[in-house]
Parts: sequence; C-alpha cells; structure tokens
Amino acid sequence: MTKSEPTEIAARQFGINVKTARTSIGLTQAQLAEAVGDLGVRLTHVMVAKIEGGTRPTTVPELAALAEALRVPLSRLVPGVMGNDEMSNLEADLVMNKARTLINLDIIEHVEDEIMQLRANHEELLSTLERRVAAIRD
Repeated sequence: MTKSEPTEIAARQFGINVKTARTSIGLTQAQLAEAVGDLGVRLTHVMVAKIEGGTRPTTVPELAALAEALRVPLSRLVPGVMGNDEMSNLEADLVMNKARTLINLDIIEHVEDEIMQLRANHEELLSTLERRVAAIRD
C-alpha cells in the first residue's frame, strides 16, 4: 500500500458519503452547491461532483458547510476519522464550530469592507454636496 492510498480511499469514501446524504434528501449537485453557498462557502456543482468522485480535497469550512447543508453530523461524512463514540462526536462538534467561526469571520470581513466602501461613498457625496452649496451661495 502506498502512502497516498489511505488518503485516496478516505477521499473516495467521503465522496460516497456526501453523495448518499445528498441523494437521500433529494438534492441535485447544483442545489447542494447553492445550499453551501447560502452558508458562506463557495462551491459549484462541478466542485461537488469532484468531491463526490473523490478527486477534490475539501477545506474545513467546506466540510462544515456540506454537513450543515446536508443536515447530517460531520462524523457521518468523514470516514475513519470520527466514529459514533462520545469523543468522536465532540471532535466533530469542535471541527464544525471552528469551521462556522471561520465562515462567520469571512462574512464579517466582507461586511466591514462594504461598510468602509459605503462610508467612503458617503463622504464623497457630502463633499460634492458641500461644493455645490458653496457654488450656489457664491
């Protein structure tokens, strides 16, 4: 067995688990990608297909978003890492919470960027308004 075989086997099993969970709730790959996107993680239907085929690695936020979108515990998707025992469920919860935190931080950063842009636009509009009022007074 080569070094990468366990990783490849785990990736294939993860993909099978994702597909099984997805089809059991009647979602298409595109619908799953959209549901994951609603959670702040960008995946396309092509990416979902590659994940299900075991050919695309996933990030922690993607793992968490997939589990949440599929409404299953992370331990159901990740093979051989987390079983059904109490410690494994705690580990799965920890991973999910970490991923949600990362997703929320990304959302917060995006909102902060939008606020900064709105403030800059507001200041520019005020400046333009002040110049026009001054021009009218002159």
